[in-house]
Amino acid sequence: MTKKVDISVRPPGRRVPPVADAWVGSDATSSAAGGKLKRLTIDLDPELHARFKARCAMRGTKMVAEVVAMISRSLDG
Repeated sequence: MTKKVDISVRPPGRRVPPVADAWVGSDATSSAAGGKLKRLTIDLDPELHARFKARCAMRGTKMVAEVVAMISRSLDG
């Protein structure tokens, strides 16, 4: 006996996953200047990531704020 499952119809009550941009959050997609932000993805060594995350936690800052500050400093100098 073979069970047949119709996958063309979504089961009732099942939520559709949000679009990726909406999932990230609309409040995080625009800058203070009113412009759209661009996403940056970097790969870090796990040890470096852990040290950076710990330092940010000790300072009470967010990792993204620290990265943006570092990039801004490097471009201003």
